[in-house]
Amino acid sequence: MKDAGAARQHVIEARSEDEADRKQAELIASGTARPNDLFVVIRRFALTDLAA
Repeated sequence: MKDAGAARQHVIEARSEDEADRKQAELIASGTARPNDLFVVIRRFALTDLAA
């Protein structure tokens, strides 16, 4: 049985660090996540990002 206070994991998909930070803050503000949870960010890149 897990401790109710244990950290949880959340996967965030984002195109930028700012977007990832915003999504993390939204999860915490909504009560879905806690500040001490683990956040894994999957970065998405558009073809235009790779051309630079």
